[in-house]
Amino acid sequence: FNLKWYINSLQWEVIEFPTIEKLIRNIFQDQYELGLDYIQLAIFSHNQKLPVLEIFGDNQTYKTTFIRFLKSIELNSICVSPSVLIFKAKNVCLNNWLNKRLIMCEEALLEKHDVNNLSNLNRLINIYSYDENNEEIAEYFNGVFIITHNQKESIGFNESISIKLDRKKQKEIKELNKIRTEEHSFIKFLSNRILSTKQEDRLWFNTSKNSK
Repeated sequence: FNLKWYINSLQWEVIEFPTIEKLIRNIFQDQYELGLDYIQLAIFSHNQKLPVLEIFGDNQTYKTTFIRFLKSIELNSICVSPSVLIFKAKNVCLNNWLNKRLIMCEEALLEKHDVNNLSNLNRLINIYSYDENNEEIAEYFNGVFIITHNQKESIGFNESISIKLDRKKQKEIKELNKIRTEEHSFIKFLSNRILSTKQEDRLWFNTSKNSK
């Protein structure tokens, strides 16, 4: 048996996604591994509830790019306007959200009572409604809320991962078009990756120490 020949014959695949890595590092900064965990759980663990992810701060910090990237890699996702988000959170009128994993909203300017409604909704597992016979039915809800805005301060969600972005600390991404071509490699990487965190809460993360 020729061990040297055997080792040389192995095909080692190098998985690279430099543009996506730069994007995620821009968003999660020194919490890059936590960011990977969040995305990995959101995509591959649909039964796991997660905290609201709030990304806020300066303009031109790739918030919209990040939302578009997530929508591209998670097909069960939806982008909604702030008014729709507020209405549905207030009335728990979810119908077309029940099969959505990622529910994302940009430029979300929410009042305190709207924030409370959304925070409460985020923890729910079952949403109750009534059928045509007026009988109560339970609908399973596993949505993950991702909220972005340009305010200088956090909106103040209960149990959230809140990240403030500073344009001065951002690294420029010159070839955004490469993100789409790297998505397959990124998904393959996540599918074989071991999470860096262990579950500490029903929403997985200990949100008291994961906000910046």
